[in-house]
Amino acid sequence: MIIKKLGLENFGLFAGQQEIDLSPQKDKKIILIGGKNGNGKTTFFEAIKLCLYGQRSLDNRFSREEYEKYLIEKIHHNPELKEQPYSAGLSMEFQHTNLGRVDNYYLRRYWENNGKGLQEHFVVKRNGSDLDEVDSVQWQDFINDMIPPGLSQLFFFDGEKIQILAEDTKDNKQLADSFKSLLGVDLVEKLKSDLEIYALKQLKKENAKDLKDKIGALENETIDFQEKLDGLRQERAQLQTKIDKLNADIERQEHLIMREGGIFSEKRSGLKEENKVIDAEIVLIENQLRDFCADILPFIFARELSLKLKKSLISERMQRNDLIVRSKMQAKIKRLNTELRRKEFWGNAKLDDHDISKIAGKIISIIGENSSTQKLGMKSIHNLSDAEHTKLLSFIEESTTEAPKRLYELCKRNEELARKRLNIERELNFVPIEGALSDHLINNNSLHSQLGAIQEQIRIKDEEIEATNSSYEKVQRAQRKLIDELHTKNDLSGRLKLISKVQFALQSYHARLEQQKIKEFSDEFIKSYNQIARKKSIFERIEVDTQDYSITLYKAGGKAVPKSQLSAGEKQIYAIAVLWTLTKISGRPIPFIIDTPLGRLDSDHRHKLVHNFFPESSHQLIILSTDTEIDKQFLSVLRPHTVRTFNLEYKDGETKIVNGYFWE
Repeated sequence: MIIKKLGLENFGLFAGQQEIDLSPQKDKKIILIGGKNGNGKTTFFEAIKLCLYGQRSLDNRFSREEYEKYLIEKIHHNPELKEQPYSAGLSMEFQHTNLGRVDNYYLRRYWENNGKGLQEHFVVKRNGSDLDEVDSVQWQDFINDMIPPGLSQLFFFDGEKIQILAEDTKDNKQLADSFKSLLGVDLVEKLKSDLEIYALKQLKKENAKDLKDKIGALENETIDFQEKLDGLRQERAQLQTKIDKLNADIERQEHLIMREGGIFSEKRSGLKEENKVIDAEIVLIENQLRDFCADILPFIFARELSLKLKKSLISERMQRNDLIVRSKMQAKIKRLNTELRRKEFWGNAKLDDHDISKIAGKIISIIGENSSTQKLGMKSIHNLSDAEHTKLLSFIEESTTEAPKRLYELCKRNEELARKRLNIERELNFVPIEGALSDHLINNNSLHSQLGAIQEQIRIKDEEIEATNSSYEKVQRAQRKLIDELHTKNDLSGRLKLISKVQFALQSYHARLEQQKIKEFSDEFIKSYNQIARKKSIFERIEVDTQDYSITLYKAGGKAVPKSQLSAGEKQIYAIAVLWTLTKISGRPIPFIIDTPLGRLDSDHRHKLVHNFFPESSHQLIILSTDTEIDKQFLSVLRPHTVRTFNLEYKDGETKIVNGYFWE
């Protein structure tokens, strides 16, 4: 897929009709779009997704009513205009290859709010003609099938998505969703789910009386949890809508401050950018400290006790190994004794039974002197498996060597950043005594306070959703267990037996396909990570757990490295390497669209991304960046790989797309 053009018409900050050429060339794949904070980079990013997927671009959290409200809010509004626009639209031209055939597609999504309700329209053309073989009401489904919304997770990513993947200690959500989109597992899971529902209904019609009560109870629980989850998600969606509105209001206030604040607003903009970087680093450090608390911290605080435990564990392991060796030796001695007492063993030797017994006894006595089981010097109290023993010793080793120093450095850095953030916030909260600017700043501070309060409500709501979903999944597991009991029933209909066979086949297919792709992912990830990381060959291999998609990293020698031990920059590089690897093994030529990719990285990792990742990431790379991310130095590095550059310039309440990056 190659995105050739994007058109915006009265969308967000973009006034009037504007079009941007995004076509790459064979040897120049990068399109660089610059814009200061608040000038419309995120709006541009949203426009591509919205044009392609419509309501599906909003992560399924918006109802149709809320989606229409979102579209209305995206119609350009400028207080300085006497007549406000009542319609907006987006268009896109892209090239798509399927089975060797190259087609050119044109999409146009536009909507109008004429006071009688919102009217949305969607047009799809292929090679200049309408899609005659598909009814117009199914054009959106056609696009979704051709470029699945789940696949867009691999090529639409911003600093926030990278941050979430970098800090997700379980890796489940981001990585699992990407794998499912990549493999089409979501379709297999949907089929399995539908079969389970059908099987439960059929069971109620059969003579499996012992299962009917269980089926009824589980169905009632399932309905209750589904209703509760729907309600919680609706409440969260409403909170998210409030956040979106607050962010839009904050953006408008910031523009007013920029327009009327002069030098003060320029300084304020710089402080906000600095504060954003500090906040991101504080989040990373706090998550690392939480990982310490949940993982190795008790061992750090109890150093002497840990060393005693280490000594005890090693002694127990040696004693256990000695027991195993002695036990094996005793078995072999017993067998040898039996063989020695057989006349056949001695062949033609002229020995009677007494001589054989005496010789055998002497040999066994000599061999057994150092191999007899002796009384243990200490009683084993831990009784750990080999894996548990190795993991515990690894914790103790780390807690008594590297971890205390790293913990001290994290705490020290966190204090430094907290003091720095406090000073910046004092400057940001400073309000001039007189003038309209003071009103804007007071309003802006109030909006930020409201935003913080609602974000806390969303955090609490997410915890409720997670807890309810966990209970819901428990009921689903009980349903699956009930269906597994079908295998033990001999009096069921042929239809139910066939369902059981189909489910088994689906499970086998899913497992084998998953294993194959995970192996590809593991091999390719090491290459991708080494290509963009500052420290070369830090990892030798990785393992992906097929149950929860958690990733374990291994250094040379087989030592496991928890992700919590990675530095903030290494976590960001890890997340980018994951996304890049998924794109590679997808086997699909898809573009990369990256919004503010360097804001949370240190200088060394920025250097590696600019030199090693951007030029090689894809056949088409669209970068949305501030002047502090892709600066003059990095611009000179990317110039040989860049086909064209643009800048999003904000003035008098609207943003214009102009040719040339900053300083050009």
